[in-house]
Amino acid sequence: MKNKDSKKKERTVCGFDGNQAAIELIEQGTLAMDVAQLGYDMGYKAVEAAVSVLDGKEVESFVDSGSLVVSTDNIDDYIADMKDKGLWED
Repeated sequence: MKNKDSKKKERTVCGFDGNQAAIELIEQGTLAMDVAQLGYDMGYKAVEAAVSVLDGKEVESFVDSGSLVVSTDNIDDYIADMKDKGLWED
């Protein structure tokens, strides 16, 4: 009779935020992926919409700032982008 606890169960863990700590966990292999909310882009698009309103232009009632699933496939590009925006501490 096999001990049911002897079977190793595999789990994939995904975070949700895109912060530096989560991305570092992907680099370490502890976290499989993280959904980045792209806070920089949220702020940029909010200011962009506010300026449009001040200029008398119409804006959509919903502005999608996007998101990005960060994994080992695109982690280097994500970190480079965060460094370019001044959002990454070495």
